[in-house]
Amino acid sequence: MSSIPAAPNFGRIVSPQLIGSLLNFFFFGTLLVQVYVYRVCFPKDSLAVKLLVYFIFLAMLVCTCLNAADIQYWFGAGFGNILRFADPRNSRFYTPLMGSFIGMLVQLFFSYRIWVLRRAAWPLSVLIALFALMQCAGGMGAGIIAYMSPNRSKLAREHKTCVRLWLAGGVLANVLIATMMSILFFKAKSTPIMRDFVRSIVRMIIETNLFTAIVALIGLALYAGIPNTTYFVCPTMILPGIYANTLLVLLNNRVIAEETSAVNHPVDTQSYTPSAPAGAKYSENGPARVLALPARSFERRTFDSDSDKTTVLPPRSSEERKWGGADENTDEEENDIDNRA
Repeated sequence: MSSIPAAPNFGRIVSPQLIGSLLNFFFFGTLLVQVYVYRVCFPKDSLAVKLLVYFIFLAMLVCTCLNAADIQYWFGAGFGNILRFADPRNSRFYTPLMGSFIGMLVQLFFSYRIWVLRRAAWPLSVLIALFALMQCAGGMGAGIIAYMSPNRSKLAREHKTCVRLWLAGGVLANVLIATMMSILFFKAKSTPIMRDFVRSIVRMIIETNLFTAIVALIGLALYAGIPNTTYFVCPTMILPGIYANTLLVLLNNRVIAEETSAVNHPVDTQSYTPSAPAGAKYSENGPARVLALPARSFERRTFDSDSDKTTVLPPRSSEERKWGGADENTDEEENDIDNRA
């Protein structure tokens, strides 16, 4: 029985899809853990932030399921059939279409936060938003063209233009975000107890956004530098998972930043209490201890008995409140404090 010879470039065609799919599953598993941590630690974040987080998670769940269906088609039912890899299947949806849309949402989130932190920086926020919209339009166009012409022979020039807009816009937006957020945080006036928090946030912003920009740049370089190959498929396939994890890692990093600040600058729980009425307590926001009441000045106080001692957690800083959004129960808890007073 004669065997069918494999194509000489079989590995070059198959490897990008295989490696990209495996990394996709890895990033979704990481995202699942990040969403659980966010749900436990930050139940009092603003509704808008919660909706953004859960929408991105559901979108990534759909993309991962479609990727699994493609794996079955390419490597399961079509094992050994090199012609199967010529059919993009669902990757036209979860790579350029959903990938660019998720990236736009994350970049617009950063653009809005830059504007909240510094209103005078609105021109740069608008510029980041324009780059985000540009990369989303490019990704949408590339996906639509892939559906209209699967072999892309009739619309090759338009498809190349859309892919380059998609990847170049993502690179520019992420570089601007990393640069601007670093400048704003380093220029912000903070107390010594918040310096560790600021450093941790800045480091995380630089690492996540630059990593995303590097992956998009690699995809752009492979697409433009080595045409008529599938090497660019791997970095572009994992972009949605990287964008989603970038958002969740930044939000969840507040837990580590708060713990670091508490260790390096401990608060004497028996000597200090906020200058609020006697008996006032701060409500906890999960293990992260994000407080529901706004920051207040501290003054020394002496307790007469052990029953009056209350464990006081460090109040939320302005940076924490800006990233986590407004607390839902702040007004109710302040009214309870006034009533008890």
